[in-house]
Amino acid sequence: MLTLTSDKSLFPNKFYVFGSAPTLTVAIEVLPHNRISWLEDPDAPGGRRLLYSGYVDNIVRHFAKALNFTPLYALSPERTFGTRLPDGSWTGLIGMVVRQEADFAPGPFIISPVRREAVDHSTILRNGNLRILSGLSRLTIDPWGFLLPLTPLVWAVTLAALLGVLLLLQLFPSCLPGRSLLHGGWSDNTFSPVRVLLQQGEASGTVQGPSCWRLPCVLKVSVLSGSSSRAIMKTNSASLTPNADVVRPAEWWWWERLVLGLWMLTTLVLAKSYSGNLMSLLAVKYLPQPFQTLRDILDHPHVAMIGQKHSNFEQNLRDVKSGLFKEVASLEGKGRLEFHTQSQYLKSLDNLVRRGHHVLVDVDVNLKSLIGLDFSQEGQCDFYISRDGFLPYSAVMIFQKTSPLTQSFNKRQGVASCQTHNA
Repeated sequence: MLTLTSDKSLFPNKFYVFGSAPTLTVAIEVLPHNRISWLEDPDAPGGRRLLYSGYVDNIVRHFAKALNFTPLYALSPERTFGTRLPDGSWTGLIGMVVRQEADFAPGPFIISPVRREAVDHSTILRNGNLRILSGLSRLTIDPWGFLLPLTPLVWAVTLAALLGVLLLLQLFPSCLPGRSLLHGGWSDNTFSPVRVLLQQGEASGTVQGPSCWRLPCVLKVSVLSGSSSRAIMKTNSASLTPNADVVRPAEWWWWERLVLGLWMLTTLVLAKSYSGNLMSLLAVKYLPQPFQTLRDILDHPHVAMIGQKHSNFEQNLRDVKSGLFKEVASLEGKGRLEFHTQSQYLKSLDNLVRRGHHVLVDVDVNLKSLIGLDFSQEGQCDFYISRDGFLPYSAVMIFQKTSPLTQSFNKRQGVASCQTHNA
């Protein structure tokens, strides 16, 4: 008997698409680049319907069309995403979903173990980090700018190499007969590496020594100025005039010439890099960006931090017991930590962060959007975002606990992701 089998169900979308078009209450919050407005509607609760526009609305309407439902937007009383209170209740959008006042909330929400206990969530929409947004100060000239072309590590290695070369030039003579490290003294050639590094030429004069090792030349050193070092060689002469181009330096042994030659080559490469970078730095003024990490904020006594009210960041600060974030949480008692809602962000950005005595901590996507909106209004960029991120997050949509909408949305999101990758 021939039997045809298949792993495909007869009606694959039977349990994932609504048969009729119900109206689902969608809890939302206004994010940057999203707008809300009210429309008079006698059929809506309170006689007004909330209109929502932006990328979150586009996501909701994509699922509404795919799953056959009509969205009805609603705002939370606190106008926040929501945190858990000490009595176990929830505020904001999460509170509306937990109390079944909304069928789902698109967020996007940062998922955490505490939130996962209260609601179900979709697959991950995006990943990111929290960052710091600060105001840009005026262009200034850094008095220590001459140190910036090279990193501290390069400066340290250069100093260590200089000391090593000086030690070699002092140590090797002690190996000669009749001399020791303690009683050999400092030769006239010992500090030649310092003259090479500091662009100082060798003093004129004649120092007599064994004729077989005497070097009848002078090194005209100007490495840091960009010109190559050169040595003018002449045969031994009975005397030299004070104004002659060629003078007789102190005794130069072959190993001294080798060590100094290698040091000059190293210094030449270093000087070329230094002079080129220094010229680039002097061409523009220095723009300070001091707040790159949370530690930078903690160490600055006159700067306050703004976080999102009733957010996952605030929840973490309330629950933390020790470490860096405990120090951040302690700033609230010192008046250096505030929590504002999303609707207050633009006003806080203009009145507090722009003046330099506040910084804003939020997800990277929101901070970039806020800078874009401010640039559209002001015509100039007055803010910067920290290079370092912290508290990595995964953003999701949330649903009521054990809601069948979770599977439906995840299935449709998986199909959309596959179509995007195959496009």
